[in-house]
Amino acid sequence: MNEVLFRIKTGGGAESIGESCKESGCRASMAGIPRERVIVDCNRAFENHGVPGKRCDCLLFFWHPQIHRLIVVSIELKGRRFVAGSVRDQLQAGLRFAFRFVPGNVRSSAVPILMRKGRMNRHEFRALNRSKVMLHGRELTITAAKCNQEKNLINALQVC
Repeated sequence: MNEVLFRIKTGGGAESIGESCKESGCRASMAGIPRERVIVDCNRAFENHGVPGKRCDCLLFFWHPQIHRLIVVSIELKGRRFVAGSVRDQLQAGLRFAFRFVPGNVRSSAVPILMRKGRMNRHEFRALNRSKVMLHGRELTITAAKCNQEKNLINALQVC
């Protein structure tokens, strides 16, 4: 395993590491994501590290071979209804938590993703686009994808 991923895996706590990212009937497909990856269950990780407050459902870390960069993905899984501001807060809390474990000398990119069931209406889409995640002084746009579709995650990551 890549040294950076190994450090993230051991720093996050073995009991928080998962094999998949799914909750409430919503799943992020790992098809197309490099096998060398770390998936963190944020409910367990936040509790284990004593971090209160909002949290995303999963964090995904993997090394992108073409751009030689660590990709850090904050994933929130939702049913049909969501509040854009709340989703933003959950994704932002997840990325802040994730970067506790990323060494400062490692080139990285952060991507906040909302996976949801069903279609988004125009109002939800606009609200989500206006809700920016702030990380290291940069605004990140939340990418939306549909739950339970093959390659939904790797297709959503085409932005990085």
